[in-house]
Amino acid sequence: KTSKSELLCLPRVYLAGFPKCGSTDFHDKISYHPDVCHGVKKEHKWWSRYRLPFAWREKQLIFAQPFSYYLQRLSPTQVRTDTVLFDGSANMMWQFSNWEVMYPGLEERPYSYSDVIHTITPRAKILVIVRNPTERLWSDYFYFHAHGTGRRYPSELGYKNLSAASFSKAARNEVGRFRDCVKSRGLRQCCFATKHADRYDTAVVQLIIGIYVCYIREWKDRFGDQLKVIRLEDYKENQAKTMADIFKFLELPGIEKQKVATLIESHEVKNSNNRNKEIMPKSIRNLL
Repeated sequence: KTSKSELLCLPRVYLAGFPKCGSTDFHDKISYHPDVCHGVKKEHKWWSRYRLPFAWREKQLIFAQPFSYYLQRLSPTQVRTDTVLFDGSANMMWQFSNWEVMYPGLEERPYSYSDVIHTITPRAKILVIVRNPTERLWSDYFYFHAHGTGRRYPSELGYKNLSAASFSKAARNEVGRFRDCVKSRGLRQCCFATKHADRYDTAVVQLIIGIYVCYIREWKDRFGDQLKVIRLEDYKENQAKTMADIFKFLELPGIEKQKVATLIESHEVKNSNNRNKEIMPKSIRNLL
């Protein structure tokens, strides 16, 4: 409770996934359920970013925000006590920036966000949405470099004109770098590195984000049957069935078929990557 005796609740559901796997559309569909609420926004990013003592974001230093900051943004006013609170901060699955700075001398990070969240909310349900990792990488490259959101801009990397050729060059370089890293350091260290030559946030293509097994295994070990993985391909093929399965998994009342159909038609998130007319070369697809 706050000083004003307001009752603030923790999430019962977390969407922990990966960029460019359809998490925004998936989140919006779940939030349409009358018993679900996500607070003021989809991604609060408190666990993976604003909880930490410091973090760099677009060349600006961000200082930590207290736990009360997270709770107040998560719990809107006049919410029913039986409402399921939903945190859609998908990056908590894979992102743990600057852990080497906070824990010098360690070869691996001492804990994951699955450890923290399981300690705080041990009965929570975890949803993970994944996608063919090759398609994810392709979409990620064109989306984030074109928008300049959170990654190095194309002009800084010499890629002023994004193309299949520039992607191919970057992908080959990253595959080679990743293979060398695994030979010398092992898979886990290469997936979780943030300050070495293998760090994910300086790579032109975010290859290691698609090594899903490194991240999902940690969450599965903590939450067991409380974790459910959804493939984007299955979700797109039959959204009505997927949503019915998800509501059942979350122990939420079902929604009438007609309302589900209306939900799917009227709450579709547009993919801005549709403007990309490039085609991935077969040789790169096979390599990846």
